Amino acid sequence: MTIAHRETGSHTLARAPSSTARFEDLYRSCYQDLLGYALRRVDRPQDAADVVADTFLVAWRRIGEIPSIGLARGCSGWLAT
Repeated sequence: MTIAHRETGSHTLARAPSSTARFEDLYRSCYQDLLGYALRRVDRPQDAADVVADTFLVAWRRIGEIPSIGLARGCSGWLAT
């Protein structure tokens, strides 16, 4: 996870990335792995794509619940459950 820094006078404040940035990081790091996983378990590629889309929809809705450590390590096991 990347921490953004903002200068305020003589102090530097660290803030957590936005929900959008967290989701984008998660998507970039996990999409291919999740698609590969889904492709091995369904008969049609379209079904695998639907499964992955549904997974990321849930991830977006619950982005605040995804542990930051999972994001830092790449594809989170949280998504597979």
